[in-house]
Amino acid sequence: MEDYTGKLMQNVIKRVIAINFLTVLITFALGKFSQGLLFGLLFGSTISVLNFRLLALSVTKALEMSPGKAQIYASSRYLVRMLIIGAVVFVSIKAPYINTIGTIIGLLSAKLAVIQMGTSGKDIME
Repeated sequence: MEDYTGKLMQNVIKRVIAINFLTVLITFALGKFSQGLLFGLLFGSTISVLNFRLLALSVTKALEMSPGKAQIYASSRYLVRMLIIGAVVFVSIKAPYINTIGTIIGLLSAKLAVIQMGTSGKDIME
């Protein structure tokens, strides 16, 4: 299971980098690129990938528990992940050198990567 999770994480990270690169190209072409946007993308993407890793670890651990304990564990882990995302958005709003929109795009990048992997018609591990 760990080998599968590791390969999945590598594929997600590759796609997140591609999404960030595409975002930078689009904002540069539109004349909206800024250092704050880049910081926001990097900040949000890093947290997004780490959050995805936390999800993978939580699911793996919950599968080894009884259904009642697994539900409580999964719910508590969900709350922790959402609190992390809330803290990241709060920091990006308060920090003048981080673009909040860039942070939100970065936070969505792992989700977009997983959606792209699921809709590409290829094996997820490719």
